[in-house]
Amino acid sequence: AALDQILMPVLSARFGDTAADNFLYFWFFNQAPVFVLGAMAFFTIRAVERRPDWRLTRLLRRHGGAVVIFSLCLLLLVAMAPLPFSHQLMLKPAVPQFLAASCGFLVFILAMSQSRSALLVNPLIAGVGKVSFSAYLLHFAVIELVLNAHADFFHLGATGWPANSGP
Repeated sequence: AALDQILMPVLSARFGDTAADNFLYFWFFNQAPVFVLGAMAFFTIRAVERRPDWRLTRLLRRHGGAVVIFSLCLLLLVAMAPLPFSHQLMLKPAVPQFLAASCGFLVFILAMSQSRSALLVNPLIAGVGKVSFSAYLLHFAVIELVLNAHADFFHLGATGWPANSGP
């Protein structure tokens, strides 16, 4: 947030407010906590799989469906409720909305890692996972093509969390 505060006026003067805000939202230092949550999910899943008698393992395996529903409710709450979230450019003691949503996804990922349900753990989803990095590399070209063909479908002036969640 401190770096964002320093860089925002400099970047805004050169590229405009929307471009500067979007850059500072998506740049590494702002998204690093989400990367850390992903690493936490990976190592927690490894630990859960190695320790079948662990309390967390038993909780996830016994009540995985309830944990999935809880995480989805948490995500809905983060997206819809008027909670006092911080903008990534503000230096105040509040969690940015994207980080709160990422915590909801962390709970969802942990629950799904131990799920016996075939709803989201199946060959089709596994196949999507296998090509996800390739899709990531190609998605910028697809976005460019879709934007050129249908620019009126998108809210291009949005910044921060609304740029992800819609108008």
